[in-house]
Amino acid sequence: MASSSKPLVIIGAGADYTKGIELPMVKQLLPEIARFLESEGAEFEKTLRSHLPNMRFTFQRHIKTQIDDLTKKEPTELRAYVVRVKEAADKIQDPKDPAKKQGKLVELLFNKLMSIQSDSVLGDEIEGLIKEVFDEPTAKEILVSDSVVDFHKVTLSDTFKSVLRYILGSSLEEDANAVAEALGADMLNIEQLLIDKFLGFYNEKPGDVKSYIYISWCFWAFMVHRQRQILAAHDGVELPFYSGIPENARAITLNYTNFLEERLGARDSLYFHGDLSKYVSMDTRDLISIDNFPNRGLLDILKKEVLENIKLEGESLTEQRHVIPALVPPLRLKPVLSFKYIELWYQAAQWIQSAKHIAIIGYSFNTSDEHFNDILRANHGKRVDVISPNATGDHMQSRMEKVFSIPIGNWKTMQVQGHDARQANGIRLIAARADQIDLEKLFEE
Repeated sequence: MASSSKPLVIIGAGADYTKGIELPMVKQLLPEIARFLESEGAEFEKTLRSHLPNMRFTFQRHIKTQIDDLTKKEPTELRAYVVRVKEAADKIQDPKDPAKKQGKLVELLFNKLMSIQSDSVLGDEIEGLIKEVFDEPTAKEILVSDSVVDFHKVTLSDTFKSVLRYILGSSLEEDANAVAEALGADMLNIEQLLIDKFLGFYNEKPGDVKSYIYISWCFWAFMVHRQRQILAAHDGVELPFYSGIPENARAITLNYTNFLEERLGARDSLYFHGDLSKYVSMDTRDLISIDNFPNRGLLDILKKEVLENIKLEGESLTEQRHVIPALVPPLRLKPVLSFKYIELWYQAAQWIQSAKHIAIIGYSFNTSDEHFNDILRANHGKRVDVISPNATGDHMQSRMEKVFSIPIGNWKTMQVQGHDARQANGIRLIAARADQIDLEKLFEE
């Protein structure tokens, strides 16, 4: 088969959630990492922290910060917390279950917070009277705020904080209940945490840079550890989903795991967001491969490849040296960690442009991946199969309207390999898990 006509597979996080791989989804990651650092990763964490003097970040302190910052959240963010927690609590059948009562407690507390926030807004009537009572310059001077109370400066009570601190703290434990996990999924989102701290490289905040180095390398260590566990468990056995990718295909992955390269080789595998076997020197922007990556222990890599290249002396960031995992932070505007990523993203666009048939698996088209979505938009009109358990749902159809300009009402119902599907303008939405679709047959159609 000619290179230009090779089928293309695009892989999102859902593929690594396949049974038998079961890497946690992004909103489950931070609690899993915290538990890893207290068990198998304890020595790694201790060694890393000892090299970062006065590094104040801890996951417990992060919980406190998230609670303290609740009054700075927009109403839509607070409402999202309530919706997620309520959904988790509603699924609990036993009305006496403590977790169900926790869910109701959180719902009531957040509704009270939103009510106070809403009631503090001046409103049209008060603003109108101010404009009538005072002349225009004076009214403009008075209307510097749109609320009676500066809600951002309001302090939550100890009762409110204690309730959330207990529930969020329990979300880090292995036996966390569904409500605690639901609350932690939004308030302890590692992607948002990485975004907040990564900006320290641009804002020249050494404390945030130090925290980013710590969090990103802990994240890296957890991912490498889990990847090696999965590969060891499948030694001599085919890896779920990945073993079903046709050998004559090329693939772009938005994941960090090395499973794809194990299947197709480096030539036909492209890691859009980076991978676990490389790191970036932030002063020179060089992308560096970890020598003999598969066969070295985490501590050995940390001591000889990472810590040897981190120098934190000097007050200015320009006097320091930092190395971070080659994992592109999930910013909507993707930072260019290295010029190599410019080449890589251009190559991804070329592969998408040349492919006649594309299967997109376990990818949700989130706005945090707008850079990748833009590449798909620019290649609109191709034959595309989107495979995800929720592919036919309203959310996915809404995203298809944003990315491919397909109105929600245009989809026609059909079946693909026995699974519910929708079709419009050459695009099919197939409601199936990554391992439930025969990709060989899909590309032969």
